[in-house]
Amino acid sequence: MRILHVVHYFLPTHVAGVEVYTFHLAREQAKRHTVSIFTREDGHFTAPIRAEDDRVGELPVRRVYFNRPLEFETLYRNREIDAEFGVALDRLRPDVVHFQHLDRLSAGMIELAAARGIATVLTLHDYWFICPQIQLLTDGMQPCTGPEGGARCARCGNVLAESIREAVLQRLAAGPVSRRGFSWILDRARALLPDAAQARLTAWWTRRALRRYVSIERSRARYQDLRDRFHRVDAVTAPSRFLIETFRAAGFDRRPIEYIDYGIPLPQRRPPLGTGERRPLRCGYLSTVVAHKGIEVALEAFRGIDPSQAELLVRSPGYPPYVAAVQRRAAGLPHVRFLGPYQQDQVGAVFAELDVLLVPSLWYENSPLIIHEAAAAGVPVIATDLGGMAEYVHEGKNGLLFRRGDSGHLRQRILELASEPELLRRLQQPPFPIKSIAENAAEFEALYRVVLRGRMPRPNTMELSG
Repeated sequence: MRILHVVHYFLPTHVAGVEVYTFHLAREQAKRHTVSIFTREDGHFTAPIRAEDDRVGELPVRRVYFNRPLEFETLYRNREIDAEFGVALDRLRPDVVHFQHLDRLSAGMIELAAARGIATVLTLHDYWFICPQIQLLTDGMQPCTGPEGGARCARCGNVLAESIREAVLQRLAAGPVSRRGFSWILDRARALLPDAAQARLTAWWTRRALRRYVSIERSRARYQDLRDRFHRVDAVTAPSRFLIETFRAAGFDRRPIEYIDYGIPLPQRRPPLGTGERRPLRCGYLSTVVAHKGIEVALEAFRGIDPSQAELLVRSPGYPPYVAAVQRRAAGLPHVRFLGPYQQDQVGAVFAELDVLLVPSLWYENSPLIIHEAAAAGVPVIATDLGGMAEYVHEGKNGLLFRRGDSGHLRQRILELASEPELLRRLQQPPFPIKSIAENAAEFEALYRVVLRGRMPRPNTMELSG
């Protein structure tokens, strides 16, 4: 079978959850099939668009670089990337295209594959199809209840992902009217207003500028277009029931979504903790260092913890300016250490160093790979009581939950484990079946065969009728 995985970014320059999962799945499938990757990459900035071939291990990778100014529509429908994808399809002639993520690629790729009679499978890893900002977070960093057909997105100052938002705002501010008007106001604000008032003024301008850029008409058009593309895929899967229900509530309800949880390369299970284990409690933060992952909630929790009680090890990549800002905020906290990112072949060794994993995310995580890895390694988790985190962290079995964004509650839960060694030992049992990446690959290969025969599977499917 010839399989093509499509993903918004890929290794080695991008190592977040979707990229890592796609790599492990594709590498496992490549033991039995011909597997390729189609992805987007940053670079070659002098060329409007460029494509080149690469390899990651044994996997052939086709990378596309798109450097034209991003318009709202080209974030989800891009004819130039569609054309490059068409060339790749004609060259590779896959039997199945498995869409992992389409952010900043193009939903038109779904139609191109279908027009060639190629079977298509889509895995939902987050909320990109219903939220341009992906995480379903409002401009107050609060969970959003849904797009309202796209209308709510146009009223949100957080409507675009941070990296895209900054680029768009720079372009808007560089316009002749915007530049003169806003710069004039801001220059006087710096002389007359305190920092807090300046921040509010900048936030107001940001919301105003983005609402001009993402009008209700454009936002509704995106919602309708992506819903139509979603319903044309041959099979859709999701790794959490919460994610499935969220899509159903958002109007993506004319087809079934099959629940298929992630598989992982199983790390070596850490030996059970015994009497007289080390103190302080060693907590780990292994998620990407970005605001929506809640790193600042963890830092604030540690401000009230004595270094003799617990310490925090941060082993994560992140956007360098933000990482630097977070490290400055951690100044004066000797029990918080930034150790840098780890490699995938070091997962077992990293978990062996930890007593507990912290997952303080502010958004509706779906089925965090890091929680699966912790469960497989026998490391308890303290996580936000939200979305897929609450689905996979079972209170009193493999971890503890705390209220979203509540650093005081997180501190309380950390101290519970620091003061109760017996509780820490009880929380090492796996609360859900841990699936290997080999088992997961076999599941998808069976799904591909069913789709190729023109039938949709029914077992384990949550029917989303509408």
